[in-house]
Amino acid sequence: MPDLGRTLTAIAERGPAALYDGAIADAIANASWLSPDDLRAHRSEWVEPLRLTVGDFQVCELPPNSQGIAALQALAISRDTGPDDPASRLHRLIEAAKIALADARRLVGDAPPPADLLTPRYITACRALIRGDRSLTLHAAPPSAGGTSYLCVVDEQRNAVSLIQSLFHHFGSGITPPGTGITLHNRAAGFAAPGTGPSGFAPGTRPFHTLMPGMLLQRGRLLGPFGVMGGAMQAQAHLQVITRLLDERANPQSALDAARFRVEPDGRVLLEPVLWHLADQLQRRGHTVTKAGDPSPFGVGQVIICHDSALVGGCDGRGDGTTGGC
Repeated sequence: MPDLGRTLTAIAERGPAALYDGAIADAIANASWLSPDDLRAHRSEWVEPLRLTVGDFQVCELPPNSQGIAALQALAISRDTGPDDPASRLHRLIEAAKIALADARRLVGDAPPPADLLTPRYITACRALIRGDRSLTLHAAPPSAGGTSYLCVVDEQRNAVSLIQSLFHHFGSGITPPGTGITLHNRAAGFAAPGTGPSGFAPGTRPFHTLMPGMLLQRGRLLGPFGVMGGAMQAQAHLQVITRLLDERANPQSALDAARFRVEPDGRVLLEPVLWHLADQLQRRGHTVTKAGDPSPFGVGQVIICHDSALVGGCDGRGDGTTGGC
């Protein structure tokens, strides 16, 4: 891939300016609707993460235009105590995910979300919607296809990186500016029609997107990075993996290997095989359940946990990654 090699060399030598100004930027503009001025005007942002405190832990997620807030909202809602049998616990997690995903669909875009989404008062109101004997009829965010990769790393000084990137649908837009080796993404698919809410298409705005690398702190210090690739599954998978890590004290590999559910935009609930024995109990509560044998809809994650002087890693068996150290 000599074209991509030359592009990466230019970025290594000149930094981000090599991509946003000059020959590479001109090639991107000539192959797309972007202008050279659009590219020169780009500024990356350092942002403060959204945080949710769970006991001694803090769960950190990206703010909008990412869906990271949905994971925190669902996690906060699911803290409710109630019957502790497996079907009831699963029902509460599913309902919490439905509420948070429906709010994300209505409220998340390229602007700060309503300030009260994570307040105790709003979380209590959301919990009150959950009935032990019936399911909610709510519509989650639209589905999205693959094209995403996640990785995380921690060094001996406990610096950590939680990184996710995506071309979005399969090979993105399918446009490769000649001579660059770069494939342009199609994340603009996350826009809604103009004037239809926080993700409505408008000049100078960014689309709603699913990318949400995570980080865990314990008493203010790094516990470890985590993430799950998988489009609209990401917030749901964060909820389930973090619940395993913090509530059940599972190790990273066990937390990732555990069976998952997936709430679809139409309200259907997909279950992995280990959860199939709970399908009838969920259906009696009104859930429309699909027993899914294919692992691909359920996301692929990685987790690293700092344990005293050791690092404990896990890599999702649903994908083709691995853990390693040096």
